[in-house]
Amino acid sequence: MCRPFLQGHWTLLSMLLILALAPSSLAAQNVPPADAQPAAAPAPGDLMVMPSRIVLEGRAHSMEVMLRNQGSVAGTYRIFVKEMRMTSDGDLQDRDKAPGETTAADLVRFSPHQVLLGPGETQTIRIQTRIPEGLPDGEYRSHLVFEGVPTAEIPQPPGADAPHTLSVILRPIFGISIPLILRHGETQGRISLADLSFQAPATAGDPPELDLNLVRTGNRSLLGDLEASVASGTTQKAGTVVGRLRGVAVYDSIPARTVKLYLAGAAADYKGGRLKVTYTPKDFKAEVETAWLDLR
Repeated sequence: MCRPFLQGHWTLLSMLLILALAPSSLAAQNVPPADAQPAAAPAPGDLMVMPSRIVLEGRAHSMEVMLRNQGSVAGTYRIFVKEMRMTSDGDLQDRDKAPGETTAADLVRFSPHQVLLGPGETQTIRIQTRIPEGLPDGEYRSHLVFEGVPTAEIPQPPGADAPHTLSVILRPIFGISIPLILRHGETQGRISLADLSFQAPATAGDPPELDLNLVRTGNRSLLGDLEASVASGTTQKAGTVVGRLRGVAVYDSIPARTVKLYLAGAAADYKGGRLKVTYTPKDFKAEVETAWLDLR
């Protein structure tokens, strides 16, 4: 099952509004009891997508994505490309393309664009690059979206005891978005760790946290694992990992990303100690970045 969308995450994309209006006047609008309203059909939300990230670079000019309906009802899924941006705290937001901008959406083609999957059925989506002559070196990114299409329903006429009725059904449409990244020519990048600070919890029982910035340089995004371990001076053994985040991305559209890393134990456990913090790139051959934080 895919998890909420950052790399393969569920989001509420839109709401489908169905209005069933009686032909007579709506001067007196009565809401019928719940059992008089038509039930919504099951939403096709049990979709698994593999892999959760698409990267086309070097000699890789094509890739396949596998869809699987893990639900108990058939589902129709629409596949399309959209543009998103990363904020400084790592959230993803929809955006419009800038005039003259080239993104991955302009450089790939895929098929099919819509599939119907019964329970337990799978479908392969094939993606191929189409690189034009003279394309500048760099990274081009979009997001590939897999959106469930709800089953259409015919609005039911109001009962005889409710001649003036407005009936509203709100049906969520769920989707999965995964990064679609194409790298062309020479790309390079590096992450450095900056502005490390230790924050004691404001509420008793909450974990302490380590705040820092991941500062990116170069013409590509980076993906890596962030880890904090005890170096010395705490109640925990040196080398003990006290916090970890896997798959932390910093897109090439932002210079830095703020990260909060929750730590194991209580704030008192860290007093007078020293933490070692590392960022290990996972999709790029680069050195592990290391920083140290002395706690007072």
